[in-house]
Amino acid sequence: MMKLNLYITKGIKLIFVGLIFWSLQSCFDRPDFGEAPRIEFNNVQLRSGTSLGVQDTLIVSIDFEDGDGDLGLRGNETDPPFNVLDFARNAEGDTIRFGDSPNLPPFSCVDYEVLRREGQTEPDTFLIIRNENHFNIFVEFLWKRDGENFEVFDFLQETCITFNGRFPILGGELRDRPLQGTLNYRMNSLAFRGFFGSDPIKLRIQIQDRALNRSNTVESPEFRIIQP
Repeated sequence: MMKLNLYITKGIKLIFVGLIFWSLQSCFDRPDFGEAPRIEFNNVQLRSGTSLGVQDTLIVSIDFEDGDGDLGLRGNETDPPFNVLDFARNAEGDTIRFGDSPNLPPFSCVDYEVLRREGQTEPDTFLIIRNENHFNIFVEFLWKRDGENFEVFDFLQETCITFNGRFPILGGELRDRPLQGTLNYRMNSLAFRGFFGSDPIKLRIQIQDRALNRSNTVESPEFRIIQP
């Protein structure tokens, strides 16, 4: 068994910053873990920006286990099934552009991609299908804005930014062996206090292995970005 701690960083601009800390510890007994990953909530830390324009940082920690150790994606793995998106196509197999039909959804960064092809003076706007399997860690923000009920706040819809992300290959190589450890996922943003203020929020977390098996879902306790 391999036990590890892994720190990764995700910023507001969707840039994978890098592997900050990695520790490995060998064990001799092979545990009986399932092929789909299992996670448990461990902790969430808030590091508040200390001055105007300084990002707040959330670090969520989850404990994980996986029976066959197929966790993690390389940064250059963007071929199917780990591609970023697919272009929607009509019955003839042609890509669909914004405005091709009155029945298309209104323009948004969720449903369309603006691309400028070589030699073109004006960009084209294509209808797309985003591929969740591009990521292997999924983060939802739950916001109690009315003082009674938590509701999902869709960062992608509201800001064109998602806090779903990727963590790298765990253990350095792909091997058929159990993995167990703690994943620490860091998120930086100026938007946290702008949207949530002193309202209670929670995080909902899930991970996925290379075979596209999703883990169970865990939630953090409620907390606040700004203390009332």
